[in-house]
Amino acid sequence: MSERDYDGYEVFDLYRLGSLFLDIDDPRSAVGHLEAALEREPGDPAIERLLARALYRFAALGRAEELLRRIVERDPADVESTFLLGRTLQRRGRPVEARTYLRLAAAMDPSYL
Repeated sequence: MSERDYDGYEVFDLYRLGSLFLDIDDPRSAVGHLEAALEREPGDPAIERLLARALYRFAALGRAEELLRRIVERDPADVESTFLLGRTLQRRGRPVEARTYLRLAAAMDPSYL
């Protein structure tokens, strides 16, 4: 879909559709909707986190890493994003760097062990 295809949607609708596309395992469509939502609401943490998950699942790992680093820098207590950054680094073949974030996430919330 082009940006024009999203003209009739409100930010909440784009976010919700992005979430639904992730639920049905269609991260490519989720990325499109969430990028459109983020363009309209730059810096929205909920949209950024969901977009990072969609990028990870779409295997756009470089973009996911970049977004996750910004999220974690802005909110170091965001355990989900910290964990996902660790997993992203693992998938990118950087296990030593990944281990730092995975351990940090586990220290913040033991359910991430």
